[in-house]
Amino acid sequence: MRQQTQSMADTQLRTALENMRYKSCTEADIKFLQTRIAGKSDSKPKLYDSRFRHVSLITARNIHRDKVNLLGARQFADDIGETLTEFCSLDKWKNSHGSRSKKHRRTQKTVHASDIIPDETKRILWNMPHNDSSHVAGKLYLCKGMPVLIKKNIATECCVTNGAEARVVSWHHNEINGVNILESLFVELINPPTRVQLDGLPPNVVPIIRDSVEIECKMPNDTVERIVRQQVPILPNFAMTDYASQGRTRPNNVVDLNNCLNHQSYYTCLSRSASADGTISVQGFDPKKIMGGASGYLRQEFRELEILDHITDLRYHGTLPSHITGHRRNTLVRAYQNWKKSRCPPNIHPAIKWDATNPFPLIEESKSDVYAAGNTSKNITSASTTHTETQIVSTKETQPNDLPPVALAPQGFIWSSAYSCAYDALLTIIYNLWKENPRKWTSRLKLNDHMKSVVEGFNDISNGQSSMEQCRDRLQARMHNID
Repeated sequence: MRQQTQSMADTQLRTALENMRYKSCTEADIKFLQTRIAGKSDSKPKLYDSRFRHVSLITARNIHRDKVNLLGARQFADDIGETLTEFCSLDKWKNSHGSRSKKHRRTQKTVHASDIIPDETKRILWNMPHNDSSHVAGKLYLCKGMPVLIKKNIATECCVTNGAEARVVSWHHNEINGVNILESLFVELINPPTRVQLDGLPPNVVPIIRDSVEIECKMPNDTVERIVRQQVPILPNFAMTDYASQGRTRPNNVVDLNNCLNHQSYYTCLSRSASADGTISVQGFDPKKIMGGASGYLRQEFRELEILDHITDLRYHGTLPSHITGHRRNTLVRAYQNWKKSRCPPNIHPAIKWDATNPFPLIEESKSDVYAAGNTSKNITSASTTHTETQIVSTKETQPNDLPPVALAPQGFIWSSAYSCAYDALLTIIYNLWKENPRKWTSRLKLNDHMKSVVEGFNDISNGQSSMEQCRDRLQARMHNID
């Protein structure tokens, strides 16, 4: 929880959240949570309170998010005396004869003669809820000062990332066929991790340009159409889903718990709060969803995590016995269980605590399978063994002096500060695959000009004419140049 104060109510909220995590809320927890439901009585919090005015609502369903965003935009414009401006997207069919790929020819039944969408169909696409158009708005209603949510990683170095909150400052637009088309939007980032200063703009103000993206739209007749949509990747921020709210700290946390599916969703919504006084629920909720205990599988998961946490603590303080070892999770947990028998680590929540009368069954012993690189099936043990560990060994059945097969560690790339992570992750896999059988994979990996260049780089590495990092950097530069 992200509490910033410590009152009696904060203590009650923290206790309720701790119990909620294990679906073990008590009657006292329910009674307290009900005091945070908005109401008319003097003891109830009020949604019209200035601290909750225009604060983004956390809800469980995208369709509710879209409706609240529409109503919130209208109310916001009325409150500040601004006029909402309507901006439409530029849309065209994706699956026309000229643009369809072989894959989509097989899976898409509807075929359009061209990429031009009829005006009547355009209006249908524009008026769809954002949930039905892959969360890319057909219509955006904007005014200056309106809170918005950025929906794409545009410039991570400038904190313009997916999920970042901002407010509208200004925009540039054109009028095409009688409708406004947004070209670029200037927004002020709200509490960015670092101060952003671009030349010619105020602090934390950044531009977002219109983006082109392929999306699927769920039409009113239940068909699915593929279109190419050009729109600025933002949505109004008067509501967000519980999924999108993860990781946020909200001094004023407005939630709708009524449609949350389970206790994890309840926990996600309420644990965003920085204080109990800053928490308000717009309507009631179902206590049964956060009471009665978690499933057996989830209890086991929590118990294993507590054991691993305790092992880490003991090892940090140098008090972990030498026989508690293992290179797999279940091996380590099983070793701890054999050591402690029915005793559980200290400070365990009562909902998952175990003892001799309520034991935690011994984790099943892990067995290792041996995987032979290549197609030699005789070195592969039964795949039906549970809790297996894969080990890469030599394809030869024997080695000199009948030594046991040795697992070969994969070679990786040295990280570069120039955003090399994605290239490192991909090329490490491809390079080690190629190294197993260069002749075979040289031909198979030459899928296009870029991959041909990569394979040539692998050969240079093998011949000592280039380093792995030079091969990676050449590909990165190539990708950068073509945007």
